[in-house]
Amino acid sequence: MKKITNHHSSLFLIELMINLLIFLTIIGLCMQFFIKSTKLTETSKELHSSAIICNRISNIYSHGNTGFDSLLEAFPYSTDFNQNLVIYFDKNFVNTQERKCKYYCLVKTIKSRDHYDKIIISCYRKNKKKEIYSIKTTRYVQKHVQDYN
Repeated sequence: MKKITNHHSSLFLIELMINLLIFLTIIGLCMQFFIKSTKLTETSKELHSSAIICNRISNIYSHGNTGFDSLLEAFPYSTDFNQNLVIYFDKNFVNTQERKCKYYCLVKTIKSRDHYDKIIISCYRKNKKKEIYSIKTTRYVQKHVQDYN
């Protein structure tokens, strides 16, 4: 009886396993790049939206009345502390209630010169308490002269 050995089939299996290993390694690398690019895209969208909302708050404050009155009108879901204001936003950066918020902007007043009010506007992610964007702005406050007749 002769033994029949087929060397071609074992070589084919080894070749197939090597090709499968290379293919899976390339897929793993591509998945890592895809996940990193997705996170980078989300982070850049978050930064862009934060910059827009901080600039909007800055413009409203600069052209508004004294104190936080104009901001409280524009953003009704806000909490006013004496020298600070917290404005709450959902995942689409729309003003929302505190319990539904994903982001918030903290508006802090800074002591400044006589005719200027200075504030710092910082946007944070609620769950990480990480600052996303921050901006400083000033507003000229006109002093009224009293008439002494």
